[in-house]
Amino acid sequence: MEYLKQRHIPMAIATSSYRSSIDPAFKQLALENYIDVVVGREDVTEVKPNPELYLKAVQALNYNPANCLALEDSVNGATAAINAGLDVIVNTNKMTKNQDFASVAYLDKDMSTANIIANYFEA
Repeated sequence: MEYLKQRHIPMAIATSSYRSSIDPAFKQLALENYIDVVVGREDVTEVKPNPELYLKAVQALNYNPANCLALEDSVNGATAAINAGLDVIVNTNKMTKNQDFASVAYLDKDMSTANIIANYFEA
């Protein structure tokens, strides 16, 4: 995140959760230093897998979805991002590791900083 911040690449969170439910982690991790936009459940009428969260986040950043990269942990999230026109890297968690991503056209499953920088951003 520091790499992106130093290069003035904006970042957003598009979550199906209410902002109030992510606020504790957001503050604990000092994400306000990195994240420019947070779009939550209360900001949209449809949540993931509907692309509305991503479309709203991309619009708030004033970017074209084709120039954005989503980092997702679920089939619903990856589907939403793809349907919004974003490329996707998938990184599952304990709750989503057994989901079937076969129907999702994601780019990669390696969320290491080195991989993301080498493959998706100019060094």
